[in-house]
Amino acid sequence: MAWTASLLVDLDHIVWFCLAHRSVDLGAAVRYFATPPGDADWSDAPLLLHAPAVPLALLVLGRRRSGRLARLAAAVAAGLAFHQGLDLVGDLANQLARRRRRRHREHLKAQVKRRDSFTCQQCGRRGEPLEVHHRIQPETGGRDEVPNLVTLCPDCHDRAHGRPPRRQQPRLDHS
Repeated sequence: MAWTASLLVDLDHIVWFCLAHRSVDLGAAVRYFATPPGDADWSDAPLLLHAPAVPLALLVLGRRRSGRLARLAAAVAAGLAFHQGLDLVGDLANQLARRRRRRHREHLKAQVKRRDSFTCQQCGRRGEPLEVHHRIQPETGGRDEVPNLVTLCPDCHDRAHGRPPRRQQPRLDHS
């Protein structure tokens, strides 16, 4: 029973999705909640069964009863608490992984800037601010690896992405 409760606790996700999106498409709900929190706006979803007070309330209510109902309440409370604990561990693991990826990206950027002598590889501008650009973008298969990265000034970086430069470089007029 505890195992079933730990799985059924996510029913509040499904109920919230169906009400918020006016849809009973369970596949869409599962896909929605499988996306990272930054990509889907479900962090504010009122997930009642995920509240820490729910297992405690079930235990208190179960103590007022006897026999089978008390055992059922205790099993459901244990399942809910187990699921909530897994959620906490998962959140912590995700947070640590994000920090590790951020540190790795910063290390790569510093490595590329050093390799390129703190110089824009397009126009030759030196010093800061400099940005690191993917030669092959991640969306098209480019990797976060030093050979695929190049140092560019902000204007050249904007041009590389087809955007207008943030500021115009001073023009030398030889009249």
